Amino acid sequence: MNALRTFKSALLCLAFSAQAAWTAAAACPWTGSFNKIPESGQVPPSYEHIVEALHKQKGCSTGAITNGGAAVVIAANGDGGFAALPPQLKKVLEANQQRGQKIADIHITESGKYIVILGRNAYNTLGAPEEMVKHIKTVRTKGGAILAAAFNDAGHFLVVTDETVYFKLSKGGSEKLKRAKELYGNVLHASMTDTSFVLCCERGVYLYNAPKSLRSALDELEFAPRCIKYTDDGDYLITDGERLFSYSL
Repeated sequence: MNALRTFKSALLCLAFSAQAAWTAAAACPWTGSFNKIPESGQVPPSYEHIVEALHKQKGCSTGAITNGGAAVVIAANGDGGFAALPPQLKKVLEANQQRGQKIADIHITESGKYIVILGRNAYNTLGAPEEMVKHIKTVRTKGGAILAAAFNDAGHFLVVTDETVYFKLSKGGSEKLKRAKELYGNVLHASMTDTSFVLCCERGVYLYNAPKSLRSALDELEFAPRCIKYTDDGDYLITDGERLFSYSL
């Protein structure tokens, strides 16, 4: 990594995730493509705050980062740290810290739009595509669980539930999702930018146009990834969905 970039990795419990379908010795199976964007070498000052939060709180289950510096990390017990967030999202997270409701997933676009999944299927959003929101409401009506939700400023989205994946992607997206499931089983989590997406599946990770930093990170990972948040120029946060995490911020 660039000398200006801080790299740290942490394992916060002795046991690996019970959901892991492979062992630490085998690293993490992955397939996909990578972008040609060079690492910027510049770390947003706001990242320093969430790095401190990562080491103060008891593990990390999910989070969100952007090139613009918006950043949040969430622990399984609802605690967390955040910086440079859109004002409305900051209010949502501050209110939730008082309630202590589990945050299943959180995603922020580069323009400051966001979605937060609370508990089993509650949500709060600013700017999510109308079609995406309709799918989420359908899941709620049926009593399903929302595992992950992400969208970008181009209007594409991914909603991962305990039953299926709702999506709107650029041409070829359907085939890529099908390929990911054929290789690694059901999709358990998804994240995306305007030009890329990453799918965490039962037995591996599928990447489309992802930053090259994820390639080496997955090759060295010692737990099963259940959540990958990243920026196109190489910053990332990987967790097991519960406590274990690895990051380059």
